[in-house]
Amino acid sequence: MIEPSPIVLYNLGLALFYGGKVADARERFESALKAGQGAVPEGEIYYYLVQSYIQEGDMERARSIFREKSGLIPA
Repeated sequence: MIEPSPIVLYNLGLALFYGGKVADARERFESALKAGQGAVPEGEIYYYLVQSYIQEGDMERARSIFREKSGLIPA
């Protein structure tokens, strides 16, 4: 099986996020972070992870990520 690159995972996450499939999007964003390689700025991925958790109703997880990664997340 071919492993998708971080940019592919991120873009798929965006498509799913804006298509209303937030849980699936969150999984792709998490995979993009794990794949690393700096192809996508981590701050952007964390931004969408926080937004995904908010939309899923997990405010505690969203706050936790935001507190931990606020220096990376774009304003």
